Amino acid sequence: MMTMTDPSKMPDLLAKAETLVEALPYLQRYAGQTFVIKYGGHAMGDPEAQRDFAEDVVLLKAVGINPVVVHGGGPQIGAMLKQLGIESTFVGGLRVTDAATAEVAEMVLAGKINKEIVGWIAGLGGRAVGISGKDANLVLAEKVKRTEADPNSGIERHVDLGFVGEPVAVDPTILVNLTNDNFIPVVAPVALGARRAELAALGRRDWALALGAGVVLGLHFMAWIVSVQLTSIASAAVLVTTSPLFIVVLGAVFLRERPTRRTASAIGVAVVGAALLGLSEGTSAATYPAPALGNAAALGAAVLVSVYLLLGRAVRQRASFVAYFWPVNVAAAATCIVGCWVAGAPLALPLPIAGLALAMGLGPGLLGHGSFANALGYLPAALLGLLALSEPVIASAVAAMWFGEIPSALGMVGMAVVLAAIAAVVSARDG
Repeated sequence: MMTMTDPSKMPDLLAKAETLVEALPYLQRYAGQTFVIKYGGHAMGDPEAQRDFAEDVVLLKAVGINPVVVHGGGPQIGAMLKQLGIESTFVGGLRVTDAATAEVAEMVLAGKINKEIVGWIAGLGGRAVGISGKDANLVLAEKVKRTEADPNSGIERHVDLGFVGEPVAVDPTILVNLTNDNFIPVVAPVALGARRAELAALGRRDWALALGAGVVLGLHFMAWIVSVQLTSIASAAVLVTTSPLFIVVLGAVFLRERPTRRTASAIGVAVVGAALLGLSEGTSAATYPAPALGNAAALGAAVLVSVYLLLGRAVRQRASFVAYFWPVNVAAAATCIVGCWVAGAPLALPLPIAGLALAMGLGPGLLGHGSFANALGYLPAALLGLLALSEPVIASAVAAMWFGEIPSALGMVGMAVVLAAIAAVVSARDG
C-alpha cells in the first residue's frame, strides 16, 4: 500500500537526497571499515535528533560501512535515581556509584536506553543488536582512582567512587562477528571487572584442575604435618625433598616437559645435598612414635606436592595469577578443615597459638606460596622443584642466626651442594 508524503516536507527531502548523492562517492571510500560512534548528550532527548541519528547509522551500513554505536545516558540515570529517591554525588564530574546506584545505572543503560536505540534503527530498516560491555567479556574495567584536595589543608586525599571503572582491555570478537553477519552493534557502557572476568574466563577443565590442585595442596600440608609428628624432622626432610624426582617423571609423562641434562643432573645432586643436610640432623637418640608411618607420610607429601606443581603448571599456562591463586587456596583451606574434622582434631586453638598460626598463614604461607604460584606460569615444574630444595638450606641458616643452631660439618656440606646445584642451573638459564 502506498502512502502519501506531506507536501510541506518535499523540499527537505529533496535537499537531503541531493546531499546524499553528493556524499555517496566519499562514503564508499570507507566501505568495509568500522566506525565507532559515541551517541549521547542532549541529542538523546530530542525525538527529531534521535530519528536523524538512526537514519545516519542505517545509511552508513547501507553503503558498506560497519557502524558500532556506543551510547551514554547520564541524564536518564539521574532522572531514574531521582524518581527512586536515590541522591547522587559527583566528584570531578564522575558520579559516586554505590551498589544500588550501579544497579539502577545498568538497568537504565543496558535495558531502557539500549533497547530504545535498537528500536529506532530497526524502525528504519536496520538490523541492530543491543549488547553491553559485559557480553562475551567485550570490555574489562578496573576501578577508577581519584583524589581531591582537602578544602582546609589542601592535602590530596583518595576518593572512593564505588563502582566506577575505566576500560583496561577490549575483546572485539563479538563486534566482529555481529558486523560480519550484517548486524549493527549497539553497546551499553557497562563493563565487567577485570579480576572477576579472569575468574569467569576459566573453563570447566581449568576450574577442575585448579580445584584439584588445591585439594592436593591441602593433602600435602596435612601429610607433612603428620610426618613430622611421627618421625624425625631429618627423615621427613629427606623424603619430602625427593619431590623433584617425581616431578621429572610425571612432568615428562603428562606435560611432556623433559628437563635438560643440566637440570636433571642438578636435581640429582641437589637431592643428595638435601639428604646430607637431613642426615646431619638425625644424630639424636630420641625415639619417635611411629617412624615407618611418618616416613611413609613424608614420601606421600613429596608425591602430592609433585602432583600439585604439575596441575598448577597446566592451569597457569592459560590462567592469570589471580584466577589461579584464589580457587587453589580456598580448596586447600577447605581440604585441611575437612581433614581436621574427619580426624577429630580440635579446630579451636588458644589465642596465642591461633595468632601465630594466622601470622604464619598470612606471612610466609601467603607470600611464599603466592610467589610459587606466580612462578608456575613462567617456569617448568621440574625447575621449580629444584629451586624449592633451597628451603631446608634457608631454614638452617635462619635457625643458626635466630636460635644459635649451628649445623654440623655434614650439614654445611649438604647446604653447599644444594646451593651449587641451583646456581648451576640458574646461571645456565641467565646465560
